[in-house]
Amino acid sequence: MSRKLFFFLFLLLNFNLHAQDERYLSLELGGSGGVYSLNFERDFLQKEKHRFSWRGGGEIFPVDNRYQLVFPLLLNGYYGGGAHKLKYAFGQGVTIAFGKAYSFAPFSRTVLNLGWRYEPPGKKLFFEANYTPLISYLMALRYEYVGGWQYEHWGGFTIGYRLGPKTAKP
Repeated sequence: MSRKLFFFLFLLLNFNLHAQDERYLSLELGGSGGVYSLNFERDFLQKEKHRFSWRGGGEIFPVDNRYQLVFPLLLNGYYGGGAHKLKYAFGQGVTIAFGKAYSFAPFSRTVLNLGWRYEPPGKKLFFEANYTPLISYLMALRYEYVGGWQYEHWGGFTIGYRLGPKTAKP
């Protein structure tokens, strides 16, 4: 236990923790939401060429005789300088299905992300292309799903806008 605590403290102190006021709005087609998602992202840690943020979003879309609400929640990491960055992320996509045939059918899926982000310094627009496999563990036992695992190869394209002043990012 003490080794894990020491390692955690080492990582925490190794990064310069300072308030980041970089916030972003984005539209992702495909990707972690499935069909699309509207997202808010905020940086929380940065050191040299590494940057970390959290992202939350949502979507609603019809499927057969029901609607699905999807809430992708992710922790993102970026590596690189200048305009081009490697993106890696993981999180959860919580889905709630409801409608005529289904009173309430929640399930969750793990979201992974590996891709490229083009974010020119001093500009507000950014773009991403990502491989975003979806790993479902289905829990809607009373309806069409009886449990189990499902791995889906998936991808997404994102266009986003940086909120706030135009700042140069490393």
